[in-house]
Amino acid sequence: MVKAALAVRRAHADAFNGTSATYAPLPLTGERAEAGIAFMRGNQVITVAPIRPVAIDRNGWGDTAAQLPRGKWSNVLTSAGLVDGGRGAVSLAELTGDR
Repeated sequence: MVKAALAVRRAHADAFNGTSATYAPLPLTGERAEAGIAFMRGNQVITVAPIRPVAIDRNGWGDTAAQLPRGKWSNVLTSAGLVDGGRGAVSLAELTGDR
């Protein structure tokens, strides 16, 4: 997992360093929205993570969703398939591959 995260950082270095390293929160909605966090770095990298992992381990993400920007997004940690952004709320279960 760490190796994959470092590979993303290396491949998208400008999203983490310099003047293009912007940070934008992606609000979560749904029954377990308070159990997670989502944000975008440099319009290139999205991070979704549980901040209350026990709640997610026990119950999954349920109907929790995030609004993703336009584009094709993939989960580099689990190799979950491509998700289309810009089409409304995207289920975190779909995004994380935890269905």
